[in-house]
Amino acid sequence: LIGLSDYHLIAAGDETGPDRQAAVIYARGVVLEGESGEGVFGGGQMSADAVASAIAGAAEDEAFDAIVLRVDSGGGSPVASEIVAKAVEGARAQGKPVVVSMGSSAASGGYWLAAPATAIVAEGGTLTGSIGVFAGKIVTGGLWDRIGLNWESVSRGAHAGMFATDEPFTRSEEARLDAFLDSVYARFLDRVAEGRGLSRERVEEIAEGRVWTGAQALERGLIDRLGGLDTAIDEAAQALGLPDGSALKPVTYPEAPNLVDRALRLARTDSPAVLAGTPALPPALAELARRLTLAPMGLTQMLPLEINGRLY
Repeated sequence: LIGLSDYHLIAAGDETGPDRQAAVIYARGVVLEGESGEGVFGGGQMSADAVASAIAGAAEDEAFDAIVLRVDSGGGSPVASEIVAKAVEGARAQGKPVVVSMGSSAASGGYWLAAPATAIVAEGGTLTGSIGVFAGKIVTGGLWDRIGLNWESVSRGAHAGMFATDEPFTRSEEARLDAFLDSVYARFLDRVAEGRGLSRERVEEIAEGRVWTGAQALERGLIDRLGGLDTAIDEAAQALGLPDGSALKPVTYPEAPNLVDRALRLARTDSPAVLAGTPALPPALAELARRLTLAPMGLTQMLPLEINGRLY
């Protein structure tokens, strides 16, 4: 249902603690455009639109004084990464500090979207950096020849079918692809230089797809501090001029669905909005999930934990 180890737990109705709050937004999985996966709560895929929308919402919400973006991603689409990076810039322009807390990895597109943050915090072993870009295609023409399957296509334009998998790139197509990758790489370098306050030359020295641990990234200016989510919250408090992280209450934004909500979503086998990478339940198990979650003495009575608690 959800990796509870990835989150801290707050009991439902906990109104104690500081008045000032930080919105904790999760950006996990492969960075893709559109409404892929479950947005901020997906595992295998990250919806750039959903994460950017959450950042914009938290920036406009007067209940939050800062934003902590928890990133755990090995990369993905550069366009999708730029969508999230623009949202981070927008939040900062509205006066909300944005601190990135890196999980096990925040590399390639995962680093691209983190670069414009107010500050970046990573664990000593976090895989980060990987400032580079690549693209290509799998050529399957030989396979189809061996099994006797013939493909015919109709296209208009010199490079309209350049990504068709039955033929390798022509020299002209390779040149076009190289030019595109050069432009994307140049934008990546500029994004890091602008966000981290480094010279373009310095970024080029530590780029070219090199992957660094969090400790190495700190030495090279790619992050600001070593630590976990608590350290990132403390960094956000410092950005606000507060004495320490204890003066800032972290709250998941948007609110994480509880276990019952997730069970109901899995039970909806007719809906395409199931968890990323998770197949719909078989009809018998789906019916059982419905009965458990809807029965008066159902799942809420059976689980030995507070399922209405908030996750962050």
